Amino acid sequence: MSKNMGDKLALDDCIRLATYTMGRLDGGHSDYVIEEFRGCLGIFRSPQEREAGHFTPICNLYGEGPYSKEKYIGNYGTYWTKLVPIWMNIPKASK
Repeated sequence: MSKNMGDKLALDDCIRLATYTMGRLDGGHSDYVIEEFRGCLGIFRSPQEREAGHFTPICNLYGEGPYSKEKYIGNYGTYWTKLVPIWMNIPKASK
């Protein structure tokens, strides 16, 4: 479990993300370990992304939920409210 309280993720925590095939949810999942890269927490989705330096920060792992709404701000554009985490925390095995 995270060293922090609540939904906060910490370095070396494990998360699970749903997998997609051609943009459609395929019922599978992949597990990842939270890492630090250039001062930011997140994941590398594959060894190729690690080699290329394509890092996915935690802030990009939020999506629209049942109560999310699309809104608009003039001179800014559209945005979504009440985004939810698209990952599931995986508890660490106790030693």
